[in-house]
Amino acid sequence: NDPTRLLLTLGASLTMVDHHHRNTPLHWAVFARNTSAVVLLLKAGASVDERNAEKDTPITMAKRLNQTFVLKRLEDAKKDREKKPYCLAIYRDKKLRYGCMVGSPFIVFYIIGALLESRESYLVKAGLLLILTLTISIAGRLLFDDRILNILPISVYLSTKFGSWKSDPGVIQSTPEQRFRTIIELAEKDGFHPNWFCSSCLVRRPLRSKHCSVCNQCIARFDHHCPWVGNCVGLGNHKYFVLYLFWLLVMIVWCLHGCFRFWKFNVGNEDLPFSSYLWQAIHVSGWVSWIAANACLHGFWVGCLLLCQLYQVVWLAMTTNERMNCSRYRHFKRDKKGNIKSPFHRGAFRNFLDFCEWQCCGLFQLDTRDWKQMYDSEDEGEASTLIRSEHHYI
Repeated sequence: NDPTRLLLTLGASLTMVDHHHRNTPLHWAVFARNTSAVVLLLKAGASVDERNAEKDTPITMAKRLNQTFVLKRLEDAKKDREKKPYCLAIYRDKKLRYGCMVGSPFIVFYIIGALLESRESYLVKAGLLLILTLTISIAGRLLFDDRILNILPISVYLSTKFGSWKSDPGVIQSTPEQRFRTIIELAEKDGFHPNWFCSSCLVRRPLRSKHCSVCNQCIARFDHHCPWVGNCVGLGNHKYFVLYLFWLLVMIVWCLHGCFRFWKFNVGNEDLPFSSYLWQAIHVSGWVSWIAANACLHGFWVGCLLLCQLYQVVWLAMTTNERMNCSRYRHFKRDKKGNIKSPFHRGAFRNFLDFCEWQCCGLFQLDTRDWKQMYDSEDEGEASTLIRSEHHYI
């Protein structure tokens, strides 16, 4: 699929046909049973209704060749394009779908809390919750964006949230002239290798970078793509992301503290068995119990994610991508015990200072390497030898 991406990026025609068979690029992708190329061409807007010399459309060709998965993708694309204009406009309006997705948790959170706080019978509450679940399930399929996305003081928490959401994660930029020059230079040096040359962005991938399939951009010192902040986490916003997790956890703990104080003054008898105390707490206020349950759930995974991030950054000197794919990069060596060691490790304390960009009044010298321009490892020669496999998990 790399040649397909490369040609699409360079502006290749989706409607050009060959002289003999009159096949479009989509016809040839179906004929070659190249599923990845079919998906890329459909995303680029290739027509599923064009006919070749034998009067075959890509759909009829897929049926004749018994290509079940390809046929499903072609038929889905045809259905999407045949929707009524207003339905299609809503379905394709990513801003509207994103707004519905972001706003729905607040509405659902309020409705559930109001139901639990109401004086209706438990049977009625259960029925209404079931209806709400079905409604959200249907609305989610129609309106939610498939690229899924909470005061010490609150401005600190929100600033880290927006810092990780809106800041540049480290996108590797290049002009068209630079892209063409890179292709020519690498081709002349016999170094055009798809594992470290990005065929989508047409750039040479710097060390520790990776192409994000969601954002469709190469990110310097790539960690992962986070759907909860709607952005990649990389060189430019990694520290904001970790700060966001920290302050989010602080807010969750503060929320739980408020719930426990409420129960202390309204439930009273703390000597009750846990099950009895829990039942009384729910009976006193369904709202507070619902908030506490959410805080416990989110506090658990936020705390685990924060600890994992700190462990990787401080103790391992790796990103999430590097930790999952380190066995595929040659610049990650094994120590005497057989454990993989990062070549970027400068000691836990210095790793922490480098990550936070703290110089401590000039007492420590930070790692000043520009990861947008770093192509060679200190231990290896050419970057073309740095990757063993083209398969990655992130």
